[in-house]
Amino acid sequence: MLFHTTDAHGITRLKPSPVEMRRLLREAASDPETAGEDISLVNDDSGWSLAWTPTGGLLVWENLDDDNEKVRFQHGQSLNQVWRLWQELAGGNLVLIEAEPWQEGMMG
Repeated sequence: MLFHTTDAHGITRLKPSPVEMRRLLREAASDPETAGEDISLVNDDSGWSLAWTPTGGLLVWENLDDDNEKVRFQHGQSLNQVWRLWQELAGGNLVLIEAEPWQEGMMG
């Protein structure tokens, strides 16, 4: 399974470990300069992405390869919740992520 993260500075890491994922999320949440920017994990095999903005906890679930898939989101997601879902996405557990209480429509 191929996956990668991209941080708020645009730095990409291929197949980070769960420990590295948590560190990236922690750094994003604690840096006042980038806390309003998103950090994402993409499953390259499926095209699905989870992007998290620490300020407000906006989590966006979208397929970057399929325009027919609706973009979905959740507000108020914590670092721990995102870390858990990132691990599921990295492992290809899309059904588990799909079962989350996603919203559609305007993200504001």
